[in-house]
Amino acid sequence: MRQDYQLCGIFDVDEYDKNVIFAFQKIHFSKNIFIKITSNLDQGAENESWDIVMPKRMYDCQDNMIPCDFWIHVKSFWQTPCEFDGWKIDDNQTLSSSVCAGLNIAGGYPNLRLNQTVENSIFNLSSHFNVQVEFQFWLFGNWLDDQFILKLDDYELLNQHINQSAHFINCGGIKQNVSFINLRAQMNHSQSSMKITFTTQSNSTLNKYWGINTFDLYIRKCSNYCEKCNGPGDKQCTACIKNWVIFKEECILLQQNSSLKLRLYQLSLITIQYFKQYSLNLIKK
Repeated sequence: MRQDYQLCGIFDVDEYDKNVIFAFQKIHFSKNIFIKITSNLDQGAENESWDIVMPKRMYDCQDNMIPCDFWIHVKSFWQTPCEFDGWKIDDNQTLSSSVCAGLNIAGGYPNLRLNQTVENSIFNLSSHFNVQVEFQFWLFGNWLDDQFILKLDDYELLNQHINQSAHFINCGGIKQNVSFINLRAQMNHSQSSMKITFTTQSNSTLNKYWGINTFDLYIRKCSNYCEKCNGPGDKQCTACIKNWVIFKEECILLQQNSSLKLRLYQLSLITIQYFKQYSLNLIKK
């Protein structure tokens, strides 16, 4: 802290400005970060004012490594206009965007009201066993005792009770009460497609609007050449892709391994012969 250094404002000796350095850290996983800085000053700038000076060095290197969980980023939504294709409100109206605090919001004021549903389906996902979604849920108006629900493939993954205080800010040229919640959820999932459903529920008669910002989808992939699995390792693969087979707990290309192909063929003949003999013995008895 540096005191008694005159920068701006009233020039009385007892009201010299102060420089305060803040340093903090936070565990963060998303590829996006939203920073909001505000104050509770209630006088004009000639009496009370503040500003931010960003340091030149915005990172810190450490020797220890954080264990990495291998999430593969698959898709981001609502950063460009084309990413609204396929998203429907109540299954009949195309989802549109609004702008608040310079950010693109899917829905928002006045596009997406309380008790409306947004839905879309994603196809051609790579082989995986787990999915994770991260997004910001934006609220416009006073949300008290309301519900936000996220479903993946009609499974209710999130049911968030909302009792959120709002801040009066300028959104699209209109000052209104706005707040947001960072949400993250994951579930076991292995299908090549996935239906995503957002909805809000409330008995309130007040005008409230909501939206989504920076929606990201991640998957945890199966091992190489594996089509279905219970985990990331080779030993957790339950089915290989076409022309590959599980041999010694890993996927092996069948066409390029003639000895393995012969052994599998011989094993199949032995198995067939066994069942034929077993059936014959049952008939004799």
